[in-house]
Amino acid sequence: PGGDGGGDGGGGGSGGDRSVVTVKGRAAAELSSAGGAELALAEALFGGGLSGMRPEHLAALLSCLVWQESGPSGSGGGGGNDASAVLARVGGAPPPPRAPEALDGPLAALRAAARRVARVERDVGLFDESGGGGSGAAGTVAGGSSSAPSPDTAAAALLSTEPAEAVLAWARGARFVDALKLCGGAGGSSSSSSGGGRPAFEGSLVRALRRVDELLRQLGSAAEVLGDAGLAALAKAAGDKVRRGVPFAPSLYL
Repeated sequence: PGGDGGGDGGGGGSGGDRSVVTVKGRAAAELSSAGGAELALAEALFGGGLSGMRPEHLAALLSCLVWQESGPSGSGGGGGNDASAVLARVGGAPPPPRAPEALDGPLAALRAAARRVARVERDVGLFDESGGGGSGAAGTVAGGSSSAPSPDTAAAALLSTEPAEAVLAWARGARFVDALKLCGGAGGSSSSSSGGGRPAFEGSLVRALRRVDELLRQLGSAAEVLGDAGLAALAKAAGDKVRRGVPFAPSLYL
């Protein structure tokens, strides 16, 4: 994301020297842990899609970008846990759970930004037609595909709502075992309104919480690049709510 003349692609340049990194590019460069959605997150940030959020809602929103355990529905960038993979093979994979209603607006902003980024990546040829995939939204979903994915497909692949309810509960002070149940873990099933009941392991939620904390730190740095003290304070407040308990213990053996 540098001085490319197109605002949609994250450069925000206005012609001239393309080697000059813009403010938007410098902010996007701080966001290195968004699971392939760094440009989309930067676009949403510049579009005001993160403004006015509560700290716990911001943490839950970012969890949709870092979750790497889902697989059968195509959402989430990871390889999927074993139970989900088995369900996918037998054709019985449940749909991803619905995110908390408070995230509807920010998620819509992120999806719209991801579609814009995917369209630009496709139009400028960042997608490798030989099957290697690109480096951003289109490349994340393409993998070994032989054709470029649609912007809608690329956007869907960058977001997984599976951990949102659990991370929201954790940021509100819930016990780990209770938050885990909202991912379908600890022998329970998801209590979200859409059901889902997709199994999750303790380590999956621990990894998600630690990745959310890392991304919140990066978002705070991006906000400082922009001179947005309000967003920087919001990211710090969200990190303070997430960063507690066993998931952040330096060692479980101490």
